[in-house]
Amino acid sequence: MKSKFYSLKSKIIRLRKSGKTYGEINSIIGEKIPKSTLSDWCHSIYLNDRQKIRISKRAKENSQKGLILALAKNKEKREEYLKSIVDRNKHLSEKLKDKNVCKIALAILYLGEGAKNIKRGSLSFGNSDPFVIDLFLNLEFA
Repeated sequence: MKSKFYSLKSKIIRLRKSGKTYGEINSIIGEKIPKSTLSDWCHSIYLNDRQKIRISKRAKENSQKGLILALAKNKEKREEYLKSIVDRNKHLSEKLKDKNVCKIALAILYLGEGAKNIKRGSLSFGNSDPFVIDLFLNLEFA
């Protein structure tokens, strides 16, 4: 068991000395060894400038790939979340056929978005989202 470990570790050190990144090392050896462990094993290895530049370049490339994947995944999660909100609230449009429910919804919307000017005696609505303005106007005249 110990000889397998030392054999693996020596192979990893050889690969690092040749200028391989930790990700490349994991791919080559076919194991999933944490990068922190690889870093600990390889911390005293000297890399020449060419190897450092190559590793730095690969790290940037991988970072860009990761960023693109993360953005796509976050966009997908956001779309799923927004769809779930719509799906969970579809039944509420039926409730707006009741005039009393419309009045309550209008009052709540006004409390959150409305304002009044006592001197002028006017009311105002402080939301610029066309959907919310349309909802406010339709509730008002329902």
